[in-house]
Amino acid sequence: MSDVTFLKLPLSDFCRAAGLPRNIVVAMVDADIITPIGKGQHNWRFDIDSVDTANRAERLHHDLDIDWPGISLAMSLLSEIYELRENNEQLRKQLQQ
Repeated sequence: MSDVTFLKLPLSDFCRAAGLPRNIVVAMVDADIITPIGKGQHNWRFDIDSVDTANRAERLHHDLDIDWPGISLAMSLLSEIYELRENNEQLRKQLQQ
């Protein structure tokens, strides 16, 4: 695992990395789409992986005109579907052996 995996970005750097305005990032945090470490916006630190999550959420918001709580739910369900598909594939491989 590289050191980049552990990189934590402050809010301003995260906004730049994701290409999103501060108010959108705050809305995503409020909707539990992304979760910073730290209390209060001035102490927030984000995992670099959250940039991808924020960008996916923004595309859903823009393309489908879904509100942030709806996006949070949709992303949670999509994650669960992905996990179930992976489990299903592993079980299929075990049955074939």
